[in-house]
Amino acid sequence: MAPSDPVGTWQDDKGTEYKVSRDGPARWTVETCRPDGRRRVTKGLLKVWEGAVYWGSSYYLDDCHKRWLTWKPLKEGKSEYHWYAVDDPKKREKHFVVKEPRDEDADSPKDREVTQTKDMASQTESVRPAVEMIVRITGKWRDESGSRYEVVPDSDSTCTVVTTRPTGRVLRTEGLIQYKPEECCIYWGNKFRLELKDSQSCVWVPLRSGKSFCWQADSPRPVVMHTSTLPTARNIVEASAQLQDLLGISKSSGNSRGGLQKRIYNRPLISRNSTYSS
Repeated sequence: MAPSDPVGTWQDDKGTEYKVSRDGPARWTVETCRPDGRRRVTKGLLKVWEGAVYWGSSYYLDDCHKRWLTWKPLKEGKSEYHWYAVDDPKKREKHFVVKEPRDEDADSPKDREVTQTKDMASQTESVRPAVEMIVRITGKWRDESGSRYEVVPDSDSTCTVVTTRPTGRVLRTEGLIQYKPEECCIYWGNKFRLELKDSQSCVWVPLRSGKSFCWQADSPRPVVMHTSTLPTARNIVEASAQLQDLLGISKSSGNSRGGLQKRIYNRPLISRNSTYSS
């Protein structure tokens, strides 16, 4: 199922608590609280790579639900594990219950704080689909003419595009790709809009005149499919050079039986639905 947004407080079967907060368009900080009282904060522990959420170099997010998360191992010999949502009634009340002012002129600091927290909650809800869409286009692509494109998020709703022409000329354009929440669509400047065909290809369609152009993935990407069509068998794929670098797996490292390249049990899946399932 598609990773949506793991922000929140979670707990595993052993009683360890995980507090997840966003520290970038495609990164999350995790505060781990052990049952014995030990605490550890790791910035950027959760990261998005090619549309999937990874926990360090060991797990990827396979199922993201309102009430639980499922983490599956990337390496052989590890078991999957689950996080369960921890309710925080005080937090819910602070964000969603707005007290009426005592009179029309009332504007105490407390009233302003409640209004601000409600606005922040509303903004957070609107950011989620933007991040989901930006994640889907992030990565490396190529077109039929041989040009290559690297899409890098620079905010919750915009991306920088580094274009490399077949001649070797490199052009960097900040904020070229942007997500417009009112239309729920991604645009290339003011000339094209994005249509995702599948996880490996997309089409930029002209808004007025001109020709559309296609992108093909220039690096391995997760498979995009509806949850009803997910395969039951686990796909085993060789780790690409980029994924090895991301996960900190040395290409030259080997085992005692002949230094064979490590395999990654990798099946991150993304749904087209931008919200949690219920």
